Parts: sequence; C-alpha cells; structure tokens
Amino acid sequence: RRVGIAFCLIAGAFAGAVMSVILTPFELVKCRSQVGFGNGSVMRCASDIVRAHGVFGLFRGFSHTTIREVACGAAYFCAWDVTQSLVPRARLGAFDSASVALDAPREALAFEAMAAVACGGASGVVAWSAALPLDNAKTLFQCSNPGDAHDLPPMKLLAHIYRTKGIAGLYAGARPILARAFPANAAQWLAFEAASR
Repeated sequence: RRVGIAFCLIAGAFAGAVMSVILTPFELVKCRSQVGFGNGSVMRCASDIVRAHGVFGLFRGFSHTTIREVACGAAYFCAWDVTQSLVPRARLGAFDSASVALDAPREALAFEAMAAVACGGASGVVAWSAALPLDNAKTLFQCSNPGDAHDLPPMKLLAHIYRTKGIAGLYAGARPILARAFPANAAQWLAFEAASR
C-alpha cells in the first residue's frame, strides 16, 4: 500500500511539473487580465507582456506555477487513490479491468457513479487545500512587477505573506475555491468514468 501511495505522489507531482510548462503563460495572462492589465482584454494583456518582455515574459512565475502544480498533482492523485481504496468494492473501471461491466445492474452502476462523485470531489478539496497558499503566492507574483514587494521567489513570498497577513493571507479565497473544488472534480471524475465505461 505504501508503494502505491508513493507512486501516486511521484506520478502526480511529475504530471504537475509537466503541466506547468503549458499552464504558466495562460495563468499569467488570466491573473493579470483579472486585475485590469490590458484593460481586462486577454489578447491585449498578452501582447503587452510580449512587447515589454519578449515571448519569455509569458513565463513569469514559472517556478511559482511549477511548485503549485507539483503539490496539487501529488495531493490530488494520492487523495484519489486513497479514497478509492476506502470504497468497499472493486476500484473504478479506469484502474481495474474487473470493475463493473457494461451490462451490470443499474444499482451497481449508480454505486460506481456515487463513488466517483465522492472520491473525485474529496480529491479536489484535498488538492486545493494543499495548493492554495502556493496558488495565492503565484497569483501575487504574477500580478506584480519587477521590484515590487511581491517580486520574490516562491518560498520567500510565502514567508512574506505569512509575516504580513498570517494564515488568513495564505488561505485567502479559500471558501469559493473549496466550494468549487468539490463539484468541479466530482463532475470531472464522473464524466471520466462514464466515458471509460
């Protein structure tokens, strides 16, 4: 069991690291346009960044995004694996070919759907609970300019947020993010299970 958890942590962290290469430019433009850069226009915001800093300017906050995605990926897939192991039946179809067949009774399929919703939703809440301080640091960094108070490496920025705003600063926005995390991830895993069936 420990080997399985370790594998999920490593695989999830690796997936998050790879994903951050694609996510960073999108996260940067999203965060900046949300606070008014480029008059809120995504295209203008992106073109302003490229004009001022070149194409590599779109990767501002790459290390911050990578740390968030590594933590989030590791927590997410580990939580999924652990919650799945607690369900009192075979694991869901994507991970076990002996799972519920297409011609299974309606009750069994309903149970599979409920398990996907519960495990997926719980995994999303766990992942975002772990990653939220890193996400807040990433957002502050990406919305700052060189030389600003928040223009700090990831761990120094986390320490700065904690010193100036305490735990509340690290978990700013927790209510809406965690409220979104359960239904969004529940729907994702339910759709995944239905499609894999």
